[in-house]
This record gives sequence, structure tokens and C-alpha cells, in this order.
Amino acid sequence: MTRQLARPFAHLALALLASLALAPIASALPITERLDLAVGAERFLKIPQNAHLVVEPADLVSIEKLPPHEAFVVAKKPGRGLLFVASDATNVFEAVTLRVHEAGAPIPEHRHTAQELTAAQRACPGLVLQNTRFGQELEAEVNTLDCRKALLSLLRDDAFLRKNVAFSFTGELLQAQLIIIERRLAEAGLGGLFQIAYIGATLVIQGKATPEQRLAFYRIAWEETLGRFLFEDRTERLPSAEAAADKKPVEAAPAEPTIRVQSIAEMEKEHPELFEKAGESASASPQAKKAPRTKK
Repeated sequence: MTRQLARPFAHLALALLASLALAPIASALPITERLDLAVGAERFLKIPQNAHLVVEPADLVSIEKLPPHEAFVVAKKPGRGLLFVASDATNVFEAVTLRVHEAGAPIPEHRHTAQELTAAQRACPGLVLQNTRFGQELEAEVNTLDCRKALLSLLRDDAFLRKNVAFSFTGELLQAQLIIIERRLAEAGLGGLFQIAYIGATLVIQGKATPEQRLAFYRIAWEETLGRFLFEDRTERLPSAEAAADKKPVEAAPAEPTIRVQSIAEMEKEHPELFEKAGESASASPQAKKAPRTKK
């Protein structure tokens, strides 16, 4: 049985992509961290160097990278969203819940229902859920697809953070999860681009892909993974679609004219008409007529 333990969130970082509806935010694994802001509030975040940052929805907050390791966030309007932090260079893809509220208003949150908890307890025998001073802690053995499905629904609750959950998986369950990821990739038009396999609980990724394709892959795999999304990206990096579109074809330089040296006899042979015209012009020219000699 493969053991996978969640680790504390080390830092906010990386690249955002998202396409999640607002209420509730759907997330497949516990969120790494929560970020609560009142409208107009500002926050500096520590991020890795060369991180890419994206927010969904884009108008929830503004975010600006400040070299070398910071991002400046300003809350724009009330609502919920996600900040995805992704880096293929460091094999990290994180998710942060953004919750923006008017000053003095309640924080918009999503909590699990009693039905979702009951379904998870029935599908995952031995599931342990307890409230501690560190938050809600959850531990479960994930041996069936029914258990996995129930946990995916339960973990949409904002109260669950990755550092407070621990799951163990059978090899069969991970293989079933692999098939689900491959189907999602095919539906997204990414089928055949990646070769994926689990080594322990780490998803190893091979193939050739652009940055956009790799981020789309991370997002799908993250949505279908319980606990920490562990992966090792071994893909060959292709240029981004934007860079390829901006790359202009190199125009061939005009051919240099061929210089051919000919004798007058050769030119007369190849172009007699030129010499005939020249002869006619010379005979008709007044300057060509010689003046008669006069004896002194």
C-alpha cells in the first residue's frame, strides 16, 4: 500500500490557470492555503523566482510580480476564486482559495454537507475526521473508486487544508486514477501527448509539450488527485504557442545578379539587332559624316 502524506504549504508561488465556477469552487484535493481579503486590501506574497501567476476569475484580484521573489495582490470585488501556483521547473502545482469580502461582511466560504460526510464515511471504512486547534484533520484509506469519489466531493470544503489530511492508496486505486486522468486528457484534446505512470505515489510525465499544454495537464491531474499532487515532469519542452505565432519566417535574401564577361564579338553574335541599330544610328548621325578636305 502506498502512503501519501500532505505537507505544510511552504510558500505561495507559481502559475495560475483556472476555469472554475464561483460557488462552490470545485477542487479535487485539499487546497494548499486560504487567502482572505477585504475589497481594496493589499498583500505581498513570497513566490519563487520566475513564477507565473494567474487568477480565476481574473477580475477578483489583481496580481503583479515584483522581482525577484514577491507578488503584489489587490482585492477588487467580493467573491471566491482560486490561485494556482505551478512550476514545471520545480515539479510543483498548488492551489490557494481566494475569498474576498466587503469590509465588515462575512467571508464567502463553502462547507461540506451532512450528506457528503455520510457518503464518505460509508464509502471509506475507518475514515477519521476530527476538529483540532490546527483545523479539520482527515485520514482515510482509499481502496475503491466510490471512496475516492466521495472524498473528492467532501474536500471541496474550505476547512480542509492539504497539511491536515493523510491518505493511503492501493496500487490498483492509483492505476484506476491513472486511467481517469488519461480519459480527461483525451477529452481536453491532449490525448497522446503525454505518457504517464505512477512510481509509488508520484506521477511521472513524459512526452513533448508546450508550456500551455503542460499547465493544462497539471490542472487535469490535480483535479483528479487526492492529497498532495506529486509529480515529476520529464517532458521535452516545446516553444509556447504564442512564441511560435510571433516568430516570423526568415525571408530569403534576393539572389545576386550573375555577372558574365563577354567579348564584343560574342555580344554581336548573341544580340545582332543591337549592333544593327547602332550602325544605322551612326551612319545617320551628322557627326558621323566627314567634312570634305579643302586645299589651302
